[in-house]
Amino acid sequence: MSVETQLARQMEEDKKYPTPSVETARQWADRYPFPARLLSDWSNDYPQMAKLMVRWEDQQPDHARVLVKWAVAHPYDGLSEFMIDRRGWEDLRTMRDAEPLAIDDFLAWCRAAPRAAEELVMHSEGLRPILLGAQHTQSVSSGASQR
Repeated sequence: MSVETQLARQMEEDKKYPTPSVETARQWADRYPFPARLLSDWSNDYPQMAKLMVRWEDQQPDHARVLVKWAVAHPYDGLSEFMIDRRGWEDLRTMRDAEPLAIDDFLAWCRAAPRAAEELVMHSEGLRPILLGAQHTQSVSSGASQR
């Protein structure tokens, strides 16, 4: 059975036993303060990639969920192993080619905080409020310090 088939089955199984819902990104961040801070830091370190990830997740929410679940289930594999049998993942290939370290660091975050990562991508707002919110907060505080 292929990895993609296993992940699809796992996603169907997850629907039977859903992750506890979190009403807002703020509640998610309150539940997982350290992973939230790490993801916020990642967003600030890779602002262009954060924007690309949000756009990619908006267009392909199932792909984002599959990638996070795969990262958690395969802690020692690189993105190249994930991409071997994947068709229709050109956007992820493009992002990887543009900033491979950003993608590697994102996968490392997923693996360091698996429950938080899985819950966040299952959330209706997904990565958007955390990734883009971090950039907004940094730009506001940077602007305030320049005055």
